[in-house]
Amino acid sequence: MNFKPIYEYYWLRPENALWRARDFQIMADVEFERPSLDFGAGDGAVSFLRAGGRLAPRYDAFTETLDTSKFFAGADVYDQFHDVEGQIIAKPANYTIDVGFDLKANLAAKARKLNFYGDLVIGDGNDALPFANAQFRTIFSNIVYWLRDPVQVMSELSRITAPDGKLVLYLPSDRLADYSFYNKHYMTAGQPAAMQFLQILDMGRLANNIKIARSAEPWEEVFANAGLQVLVRRNHISGALVRLWDVGLRPFSPFLIDMANRLAESARDDVKRRWVDETYPLFEGFLNVQPLLEAEEPPAFYLYILGKA
Repeated sequence: MNFKPIYEYYWLRPENALWRARDFQIMADVEFERPSLDFGAGDGAVSFLRAGGRLAPRYDAFTETLDTSKFFAGADVYDQFHDVEGQIIAKPANYTIDVGFDLKANLAAKARKLNFYGDLVIGDGNDALPFANAQFRTIFSNIVYWLRDPVQVMSELSRITAPDGKLVLYLPSDRLADYSFYNKHYMTAGQPAAMQFLQILDMGRLANNIKIARSAEPWEEVFANAGLQVLVRRNHISGALVRLWDVGLRPFSPFLIDMANRLAESARDDVKRRWVDETYPLFEGFLNVQPLLEAEEPPAFYLYILGKA
């Protein structure tokens, strides 16, 4: 599999590209049988790229991020839509997904430009889902743990999964927090004043986004209570990758994004091409050692493939 497209998409946040590329590797054998649902589709780009699509060099995760002024106030600076002119698809995806579901209208507007989803539904995953019983044969989600009551969400996802269908989920283990600088050295250490600066790293990621993190057995109890059984469980994401991602270029990204987007298009394309070409061996090297690193420590995440019990 070619991982350069995901690196091109997240070029100013290489730690995000590395995580997503490892996601791609771990679920490379998962087929999206139809009807299919991307529950928490966001701007659709990650699923589009995983499906073999490729974006034009001029378009990436940062092209429409024209206002980063509220980054340090905790705003989602990617929740913007500016309808850029011209073709953004260099290669269509190898397959499509029937329905993309997300809370944010701006992200859905971006996703529409990919011609990847048959339909895009705006809704809150915390609520009863606007889908029929047993509607989907494949449901993919990487947001269940962000929602208010993941246990209730599992019941809803089970309800809309077909008897012969599958539910593909990324879920955090109870070791994820151990790999967070903010949690380990600030929260669990009694919030020492000397470590208060770590709040700049976290900015609510751990406290506000990860609603439930559990070891495998408690997660599997949740599944059983929702009428689901485990078909596949894969330990996923090394502690080393979490530590790298925890810092990465995130604190500097608003300034990098502003600088990149103030360049003329040709200059931006040239800088991006050089950035990606010259540093891709570093990215690829980190990606290739992930299986070894994952064997050294308990996993930060799991990939689960579930079926109806």
